[in-house]
Amino acid sequence: NKKSRLGIDENGFFYAWEKNDRFEEDLKIYFEHKSELSNIQAVWAKGEYNILENITDEKVDVFDIGMNLGGVSLWFANHKIVENVYGVEPSESTYRKAEHNISINPISRRKIQIFNVGLDNYDGQERALYNEEMSCGFSTDQRHNDISIKQYVDWVGMDVKNNRYIDVTIRNAAGFLLERLGKNKVVVKMDCEGSEYHIFEELEKANCIQKIWAYIIEWHDDGPDYIVELLKKHGFAMLSMQDSSDKG
Repeated sequence: NKKSRLGIDENGFFYAWEKNDRFEEDLKIYFEHKSELSNIQAVWAKGEYNILENITDEKVDVFDIGMNLGGVSLWFANHKIVENVYGVEPSESTYRKAEHNISINPISRRKIQIFNVGLDNYDGQERALYNEEMSCGFSTDQRHNDISIKQYVDWVGMDVKNNRYIDVTIRNAAGFLLERLGKNKVVVKMDCEGSEYHIFEELEKANCIQKIWAYIIEWHDDGPDYIVELLKKHGFAMLSMQDSSDKG
């Protein structure tokens, strides 16, 4: 029994709301841009990450790599079998929006820890090009950002005059995950706009890939082959879908 709707609050902010009998509370999330709504609809309305249904009744921890507004973190945290959610988002502006969205969902927020970092194959600092209207396509990889800028101009009419460089903190992906792995099964959701290749490279080097129970991955730009071969090597079964020539 599931209901979803959109509304506008007293301050003029759009919000998405979902009620589902399987969940612990009614979820609410605020967004400002078309691309952010599209991201929320993919998870809440279309159920693109709905892998927990009828698969396990054991406790699960989730790593949300590319947290954006916090919609995926909230959606997983709201499942009764999910015990911990770790969300990472490199843009401070987007991170603050996620922080707010998590704060207005009192049951789910108790399970969620969020970090204003990006994950890659090193520890350090980067400067990256950012636009508020491109928060869902933002990457710490400048090559991907160059591609995203063109796509968002065509898709949402993004104003490139609002482009600016921001400082971001990068953490080594394997180190970040290994510090937090516990007794529960682990799901890694990875939608990190081109950094997924470096992350898998580092997880392989650290002998970490097989420590994860399930991956939900959106790949970008360089195709799925490298990631697919690594997962096959470690015995994972896969379902692969392709949205376009440069994403799936």
